[in-house]
Amino acid sequence: MRKDLVAELRRKRKVYGMWKEGQAIWEEYRNVVKACRDATRKAKMHLALNLARDVKNKKGFFNYISSKWKMRENVGPCAERGGCPGDRGYREG
Repeated sequence: MRKDLVAELRRKRKVYGMWKEGQAIWEEYRNVVKACRDATRKAKMHLALNLARDVKNKKGFFNYISSKWKMRENVGPCAERGGCPGDRGYREG
């Protein structure tokens, strides 16, 4: 990670602690969170751009791409006739 991103994350933790103790206001914490989120997005974008630009290192590029795939498992129908097993005790009426 870049130094500025690490510093931003450290600042976020510090301001969160201050907010929990009542030394900082909520809006200040939210502003730090937004700035940290933007910095993280930019860092990820730059990483992907640099990997795509330097495809000479094909192994690193394909490892990055394959890590972005997410496998989904299908969920079957409910086993019970009266509804899903998690619905017990939550009937309307």
